[in-house]
Amino acid sequence: MKFAETLKLAIAAIWAHKLRSALTLLGMIIGVTAFVVVVSLISGFNKYIDEKIAGIGSKSFTIQRFNFEDFKDLDSIAAAQRRNKELTLDDYEYLKARGALIDKIGAKARASRSLVKRGSTIVEDVPVDGSMPIINEIDNIDTAEGRYFTDSENDGAMRVAYIGMDVANALFPAGEATAIGEEINVAGLPYRIIGVRVAKAAQVYVGSTGLYASAVLAGLTDVDAITLSLVELHRGGVAGSVAVTGITLAAITNTLVKGGIAAIAGGQELGRRVGVAFALVLGSGGAALLLVQFLGS
Repeated sequence: MKFAETLKLAIAAIWAHKLRSALTLLGMIIGVTAFVVVVSLISGFNKYIDEKIAGIGSKSFTIQRFNFEDFKDLDSIAAAQRRNKELTLDDYEYLKARGALIDKIGAKARASRSLVKRGSTIVEDVPVDGSMPIINEIDNIDTAEGRYFTDSENDGAMRVAYIGMDVANALFPAGEATAIGEEINVAGLPYRIIGVRVAKAAQVYVGSTGLYASAVLAGLTDVDAITLSLVELHRGGVAGSVAVTGITLAAITNTLVKGGIAAIAGGQELGRRVGVAFALVLGSGGAALLLVQFLGS
C-alpha cells in the first residue's frame, strides 16, 4: 500500500471518530505538558538544594541521633531510641574541645511543629527549631531582611526569632521588611523578629500560586505524580497547607475530567449516574479545601 493511500485511510479514520480522536489528542497534549511542569518543578527544587550543598562545602558533616534508615518502620524507630542516646550540649562541648581540625562547630535542635501567632492571625504547623549563631556561617543561610542571631542573644537566651518567608508573608501582608522588630507568639511565648530568611525552593521559582496552577494542570491526567512532588516539596520546607491544597486541587480536577469523559463518551444516562457519585466526591474535596484554608488562616 502506498504512503498516500495509508495517509488517506488514517485521516478518514480520524474524521469518522472525531470525538475519540479529539479526546486522545487532548490527553496527549495535557499529559506531556503536565509531565514537563512537574519535572521542571522538581528540577528547580533539586537545583536549589544542590546550590545550597555546594555553598556549605564538601568537608562539612552533621551528627544526629537518628539517620534516615531509623524511620523506615516503628520497630526501627524503637530500636534506634533504645540504642542511641539523646545528644546534649555536653556532647557539643566535648567535640568542640577535642576537635582540633574542625574549623567551625555549632549545634541546633531538631525542628518541632508549632503554632505561630500575631494578633488574630495564626499560622499552624510551622517547623520551629533553635540554633547557635555560628550555624549561619556553617549552613550558608541567605537572609532577605534583618540579620541572624548574635552570640550575646544566644548567651542571654533572648527571645528573638529568625523566620521563614512563608511565615513572614502570612503574618505581614505588607511585606517581609515590616516584620523586623515586630513581636510574634510561638507556642504561647512572645518573640521579637530580627530577620527573615530568603524564600526556599519552590517559593523562589513559582510561589504558592504557581504550585496550585501546576497541581491543577497535572490533575488533568494523573494525581500520583503531583502528590509525590508536593510531599517532597513539603519535606523541603513548603507549608503543609500549601501542599494539602495542591493535592486536593489536583484530585478535584482529575475527578472533573473523568466525569466529563464519562458523560461525553458514555451518553446522558451514564453521565447522570456518574455525576451523582462524582458530585459527592467533589463536595468532599471542596469541604476539605475550605477546612485547610480555615485552619491555615
